Amino acid sequence: MAHFDKKLAPNNKFWDSLAKTVQTAFPTKKGLNDGSNLGQKIHNLRYIISAQQAQYIRDNYPGKTDAEKLANYMKECGKGSYELEGSRLHQKMNLSTGEYPQGYGKGDYKVTQNFHTEFLLNSEGKFQNEIDPDGINLNGQINGASFNYGNKKVNTHKYLDINVVHDLDPQWRHNNSNGYKSPYLDSDAPKGSSKYPDSYTNSHGHYAINGMLSKDNATQLGHKFDQMVKKSTGQ
Repeated sequence: MAHFDKKLAPNNKFWDSLAKTVQTAFPTKKGLNDGSNLGQKIHNLRYIISAQQAQYIRDNYPGKTDAEKLANYMKECGKGSYELEGSRLHQKMNLSTGEYPQGYGKGDYKVTQNFHTEFLLNSEGKFQNEIDPDGINLNGQINGASFNYGNKKVNTHKYLDINVVHDLDPQWRHNNSNGYKSPYLDSDAPKGSSKYPDSYTNSHGHYAINGMLSKDNATQLGHKFDQMVKKSTGQ
């Protein structure tokens, strides 16, 4: 991380340029998983990028928590500078024990900027990342943020960001994630099926939090962040 410029902000045009370069270099359905050493290195780089972007916020904006600092940053960036994306893939639970990883708190939620930049925070307002100079927890290693090389809702995101995780993630992440699984989409776990207890939208299922859908819980946490941005002083 020391090799990054201290002034390289998450909304810098460099990041979009980097994403386009990766898309150009890996244009096929194999994405980064083309069998090359470079593809694996580029995949693992995403975790370092996310750590750098989170640390930039910590180092340059006021606030008692990471969430408050991020809110001040987004306030400075202006209206429409971020989106609250679905965080289903960042809500992995150990189905054998029924427990979320240490650091999950009462939920994770995701804030993106220009889609490529991704911030993952827990209910206590702390960034969750695979690597983190401020201290690593199990939730960050399992559910943490990762920079996106692909574009939103198109195949580049599928080939460059989603499909490659299983094959290209470092072994330590596989080891720590063993037994943890994300909730199912509605289409994969319809009501009445054997998978329905593990559905993202089952208020009485394994992923429910205090009788609330895990999806709705993340949405509620995101709304709280919205309010934090509106109240931010930017001072």
